[in-house]
Amino acid sequence: MSSGPISPPASVSKLSARGVRHLGVYCPPKVFGYSNRRFDPAALRRAFANQVAAKIWNHDGLYPLFSNYWDGSNRWYRVGYENGTGECQAGTPPYDLGWSIPTGGYLEWSDVNPTIRALGKRLYEQTNAQDARSRAFVGKFYRQFAARPETGNTASDVWRLTMLSSLIG
Repeated sequence: MSSGPISPPASVSKLSARGVRHLGVYCPPKVFGYSNRRFDPAALRRAFANQVAAKIWNHDGLYPLFSNYWDGSNRWYRVGYENGTGECQAGTPPYDLGWSIPTGGYLEWSDVNPTIRALGKRLYEQTNAQDARSRAFVGKFYRQFAARPETGNTASDVWRLTMLSSLIG
């Protein structure tokens, strides 16, 4: 009997992005055909979560915002960008891509960085608050969550559900 690594069944290795233990032997994940024993998705996940908390977040616990760039810089994104329609787009202002943090699954990283959970909870509270300051904050920086009952827009409910599903767990 061989003492080397034992490959997991194909169905298991395709389903796991974190690697698996099969009969006590660690089998590194295979992502897009890439496999390397030093590739550590858990460490990568921690690094990204720490980057969100340390650099991307504005460090305001009451009114959290997230910069447009992963290095923490917060400038306009794609100014004068021609997206293939023949029209030049004005660009995305600072903090305007920050709504992707609560809706893009990043809140699931709260298990490796508790600051992210606190920020997600605060944003959820903000999107449901009725006071004028919170409503203005959400309307300006997280308008995807702003309810518009007068127009019958239920998209804000869908975005809130997206955020909430990332907080459960």
